[in-house]
Amino acid sequence: MKDEDPLKHLDKFDRICSLQQLNGVSEDGFKLRLFPFSLEDKALTWEASLPAGSVTTWAQCKQSFLAKFFPTSRTAQLRNDISGFTQMNGESFCEAYERFKGYQMQCPHHGFSEENLLSTLYRGALPKYRMHLDSASNGYFMGKDVDAGLILVENIATSDGNYGEDCNRAERSSAAQEEKHKKELKTLNDKLDKILSGQKKKVHFLNSEEIVIQDKEKTQERELNYVGNQGGLITLNYAAMI
Repeated sequence: MKDEDPLKHLDKFDRICSLQQLNGVSEDGFKLRLFPFSLEDKALTWEASLPAGSVTTWAQCKQSFLAKFFPTSRTAQLRNDISGFTQMNGESFCEAYERFKGYQMQCPHHGFSEENLLSTLYRGALPKYRMHLDSASNGYFMGKDVDAGLILVENIATSDGNYGEDCNRAERSSAAQEEKHKKELKTLNDKLDKILSGQKKKVHFLNSEEIVIQDKEKTQERELNYVGNQGGLITLNYAAMI
């Protein structure tokens, strides 16, 4: 397992062991016997140096193995993530619970008891979800035993997840309808703009005609006045000469 991630090594080993069983041999006994054959180098030396009888279950073996080969800094960070778990605003209970379980899966040697984990989850949940848990527990969730508490958490997380999916579908449908309406409105606005633009062009054209006609009428009137005035002067002058 040189340079292999300790978690991946254990996961692969568990998967391989699940493919075969020996009659009369427990699962723990089967894995404890085979595990040394999956190791090499420092890991094999570590296993050989374990005091006789110090590891009697597969869970203890994994715990010891990860405590030795899992990076200390990573363990500390994940332990902090678990102990300081807080559901974020806008995060569903289902999402928060999955995140909380993810921390535990990344650090199975975290060392917290099931009771502590359940208490941490409850304390870190948003107020409305703590109320749900309490309401479903006759007023006090932390009074439940661990198994019953975990079942209740799973049920609420599942229900919340289904509700969230329904809401998301409704939101997506609503968003699609809104987008459709926006496009239809834009199309209507574009058509209206074209109509109004055409009307403006016609009005401008008519105004131009009116301006031209009015200018012509004024010009003709000035010319007639001028001709009339000039004609009158000529007539008077001609009469005087006679």
